[in-house]
Amino acid sequence: MYKHDTQRAIKFGLSWTLRQPLEITDPARKQAVALQADSLEFVVAAREHGTGETSRLTVDEFMYTMPPAAFGMKRRADGKYDLIVRGWDMKRRPGRPWPLPDPIKNYGFPDQATNYFRNAGFLDDLALQFEDLLSGVSYVGPLRDYPRRSYTWGGERPSSVGESGDQAIDALLAARRKTER
Repeated sequence: MYKHDTQRAIKFGLSWTLRQPLEITDPARKQAVALQADSLEFVVAAREHGTGETSRLTVDEFMYTMPPAAFGMKRRADGKYDLIVRGWDMKRRPGRPWPLPDPIKNYGFPDQATNYFRNAGFLDDLALQFEDLLSGVSYVGPLRDYPRRSYTWGGERPSSVGESGDQAIDALLAARRKTER
């Protein structure tokens, strides 16, 4: 964060094409398929709440969009969460307590969200689609050679710094030599 401004929100989003279309049924309407999507979009915003040792990074809001509908959660001033729904008529179960607890990780709906509404069982499917997308991502840590006291350079100009940065010094020296001419 610029100048350690932890009060500023971090926001990012992804959109992707699903491997198989996601079909959502509405048991309240007894429709076979009420919504169908070939792609999803996910956006999340988080910021640090609290001060000192009690501060922690907290989700302000997240949203899954599958036109014409969108589903997410938004943090209230009291720290509890509300369900956000656009383009879908949620049917609330009578007598269920409110508000919702924190999201699961930064992208999942808590079990209470599906329990508070009769036609919200599909919310877990959105998080599963997100996890499926991320299961194909591998972290590749920084690879580099450790610094040495001296380097031998034969004057060649490498085409890259190498897979592990082993030719970084050669590339820097070759670039420096070119600008000095």
